[in-house]
Amino acid sequence: MNRQQGFTLLELVLSIFLLGVLTVVIAPSLSLLNTAQSQEYRSRTMLSLERAAGAMMEHVRLNSAQGRLPAPYTGDDFFNTLIDPTPDVGSESEQLMMLFRQAGLAANEINTDGYASQRIRKYQMLSSMIQEVPFAMQTGDLVELRYDFGVIYQTTCPLADTGCNTNARYGDASTPVLTTANYNTWEPAGDDFGAVFISTLPIQKARMAETYRRIQKIRSALANWNNASRLQAAANSTDNFYPDPFPTGANNLAGANEATNQGCRDGWYDLSETTNNVLPWLGLSRAEYGVTAWGAIVEYCRDYVPATSSTEPVFYAALRLHRAVSLGLDPAGSDPFNIVITL
Repeated sequence: MNRQQGFTLLELVLSIFLLGVLTVVIAPSLSLLNTAQSQEYRSRTMLSLERAAGAMMEHVRLNSAQGRLPAPYTGDDFFNTLIDPTPDVGSESEQLMMLFRQAGLAANEINTDGYASQRIRKYQMLSSMIQEVPFAMQTGDLVELRYDFGVIYQTTCPLADTGCNTNARYGDASTPVLTTANYNTWEPAGDDFGAVFISTLPIQKARMAETYRRIQKIRSALANWNNASRLQAAANSTDNFYPDPFPTGANNLAGANEATNQGCRDGWYDLSETTNNVLPWLGLSRAEYGVTAWGAIVEYCRDYVPATSSTEPVFYAALRLHRAVSLGLDPAGSDPFNIVITL
C-alpha cells in the first residue's frame, strides 16, 4: 500500500494560518519584552554612570588639593575612558578605584557597561576653566576660581571593535568633542546615551566660602585684640596695638615703603610660619587659619595704609592672599596678583 508523502494542501494552509495567528499574538509580547530589556539596560547603565560621577566628585573632595578632576585614561586598549584598570599601588588611580568600588561598581563596569560585549564608556574633560567671584561671594575684590568640567556617557562600541574603539572617536562617530564653546549645550549623539556631567566649581566655591570664614575669624580676633589693648593703654597713646609676629619691642616696625609694598609700612608676614606668634596669641591654629582651603599661605601686615587714610598715628592691619586663590599660590610681590583684606 502506498503512503502519502508530505503535507496536503489543506494541511499547509492550516499551518500557515496557525503561524500567522501565533505571530499576531506573540509579536507584541516579544516587542514589549525587547523594550523592557532595553529600558532595564538603560536604567541600569544610568545608575552606574551616576555612581561613577559621584565617586569622581568624592575623589576631588578627598584627594585633590586644587579641586581638579582626574584626567581621562588612555591605555590597555581603552581610549578616553574613566580610569586605569590596573592602577599602581599608592597612585591617584588606585585611590579613585577604591571610591568606584565603594560606590558599588564592579571592576568591569567602570570603563565598560559590565556586559559580555564590554561596550565602552567615554569620559571627556575640560580643565582649568575660570570663573571670577567676589571674595565674600557677594561683595569684595574679585578672585579667580579654576575648575574642571567633564562628562561621562555610554557608547554601543564594544571594547574589541577597533573600528569604533579608537583615539580619534568619542563613541558614536557623530558624538562631538567637548569644548569651551559647546559645553553648555553638549549632548551625545547617535547611539551614545546617558551623559552625566560633573563640575568641580561647587567644590571650589565651598572652599572659597571656607577660606572667607577663616579670614573673617582672623579679622575678628585681630579687632578684639586691638580694642582690648587700647583699653589698657593711655588715652593719648600712639602705639600700634596689633600683635607683632616677632616681638622685640612695642613698636618694632620694619619701616617698609608702603608705595612699593602694597600699602604695608611693615612686613607682610606668613601667618603659617612656625615662628610667627600672631595666630597662637589670638587662640587660632596656624595649620588651619594660616592657610587658605587650598593650602596657600595667608599674609599679615600690622601697619597698613589704606588709600583713604592720612598719616600717623592711626594704625590699620591687613591680610593678603593671591588672587588666583584656587591654584594654591602664595601671595606674590606684584600688586595685581594679590587681594588685600583690611580690618
